Amino acid sequence: MVNEASGWFARVDHECNDRVKQIEIWLNSWEKSVIKNIPVAAALPKNWPILPAGLLSEPGTVLDTLLSRFEAEEDGRSVKGIGSVQVKLVDLILADEFKNTNNMKKKEPLATISISALPPGFRAYGEQMNNEVQTKSEIDRFDQETSHQTMTGIPVPFADLSVGAGIFPDRMLKIHSERCSGLKDSLQKEDTLRLLEGLQLLDDSEVAVYATRRRILIILMKLNLVSLNDEKGKISKLDAELILENNVLCRDILIDDWPWNEKPKFIVSKPPWLRIKDKFRNKENGSELRKRMSEDLRNKCELNGKLRYTALRGNVNLYRLYVERALQIVQKDAKVRMIVPDSLLREKSSSPLRKILVSKNRWEHVGLFRKKVINYFQAILKAF
Repeated sequence: MVNEASGWFARVDHECNDRVKQIEIWLNSWEKSVIKNIPVAAALPKNWPILPAGLLSEPGTVLDTLLSRFEAEEDGRSVKGIGSVQVKLVDLILADEFKNTNNMKKKEPLATISISALPPGFRAYGEQMNNEVQTKSEIDRFDQETSHQTMTGIPVPFADLSVGAGIFPDRMLKIHSERCSGLKDSLQKEDTLRLLEGLQLLDDSEVAVYATRRRILIILMKLNLVSLNDEKGKISKLDAELILENNVLCRDILIDDWPWNEKPKFIVSKPPWLRIKDKFRNKENGSELRKRMSEDLRNKCELNGKLRYTALRGNVNLYRLYVERALQIVQKDAKVRMIVPDSLLREKSSSPLRKILVSKNRWEHVGLFRKKVINYFQAILKAF
């Protein structure tokens, strides 16, 4: 199946060698398939190769791979063997994170009786009980609105510092949709709006940001959380687009400051596994760009004059800096989950970062996974 998928991407390259156009065509076809309720294969241009069965069920995987191939070519790396994070792994991480966060319980409706039907001596007592119930309801609503999670148990703000094509928010929205299926339309709309407004998604690639915005909107339509026809009780497409425009931003968070007033409660990400020396190989002034990038990162200071990074040692791999930056950004007692190479556990040059993980934060869990000959792990961290 892997060879079949690889062959399909190679045939796509033959039909269209513009990788940004590939992404645009795929997004347009995916959106058309959702709106018209047809298979995505039926919405593709006729000159594109027949979509293999292994790629039919997860259009997002195709988008992830197309973006990864685009970014590899931009840096001058080979696109052969370029893939994306497996959906099953993402689902495993999110399911584990949210397993204890869904506090919604279906309650049996209380028996009711008109106060006027009560004997005169009981009416004052009944009115007092009604007032107490109403007050408790208002308190519960206030507690819900000020908590750090949606009614469906998703921590907010929910952040990804290197969102790519948006696989994490995609799968998170599916969990949210499943959990709010029993809610009234008004509550479902209210909770989904809260979730969307709590997204904090960043990437330093304009193409990735564009792809993520489109993908999230398509998923919202597919899950019937957004209406194309301003259906009552649903979020309009225009409102969703405006929210995503403000909450999915193009920023180099390694250098830039945090663009939102509130810090994230939960960060989940698969940062770039890329050494600085492998950046900009396809640029004429690549050597100058790499040197400038390295100097900017090494000299970056906070307002108090302290250097931002301590993990800049040896031939720096960018994933280290994303991990350190994530720990600087999150709220106190917030959680960070990162998918990074297992070299973090053994490389001598990663020792400063390991020291940060255990001395200034609570390192709760490491999960090791094997894919072919590549080992990587997800670290679950809590910032003090």
